[in-house]
Amino acid sequence: MRRATSTIIIAGLVLAFCLAGCGKKTETANAQQQQTQNSGLPEGIMPVDQAQDAPIWTMQNLKGADVTLADFKGKVVVLDFWDTWCPPCRAEIPGFIELQDEYKDKGVVFVGAALGREGPDKVASFAENQGMNYPVVLATAEVVNMYGPITGIPTKFIIDRDGKVRARFVGGMPKAAMEEKIKALL
Repeated sequence: MRRATSTIIIAGLVLAFCLAGCGKKTETANAQQQQTQNSGLPEGIMPVDQAQDAPIWTMQNLKGADVTLADFKGKVVVLDFWDTWCPPCRAEIPGFIELQDEYKDKGVVFVGAALGREGPDKVASFAENQGMNYPVVLATAEVVNMYGPITGIPTKFIIDRDGKVRARFVGGMPKAAMEEKIKALL
């Protein structure tokens, strides 16, 4: 009986940890979000005059090649911090795939920056199984810090054609809502 109770408690703690790491905000996360807002990256769409230059990044794709923000100069970039174990991250990927197909010729590119907690091999197999048709890179601590603090995933940044961060969104986003945000910048 005592062993079963211990197992239930441990399972509950693991579940709570996973939920907290996937977007449920805690008091600390709220404080970090306030710090992010104070740094000029509030959640939602930012007016042009309040947009900031996007931090310049280089991350490696799943084949080990460097991918940089400069590779997408002149395009609207949706930089999505996500991971394979995160349910809201997984739920929005099919919509991103559809939007990438629909808007790639109009100058939009999604970039999936995987945190890769389960390892790069898991990210690669997940991306292949999902048919992710946009660049998937492995996020580095440096890039996460440049865009952070990131308090939960998924967290998305929309960077306009001029390289300015115009939006930040924490949590899952339906396809229609993302499409609306993209259209506003085209």
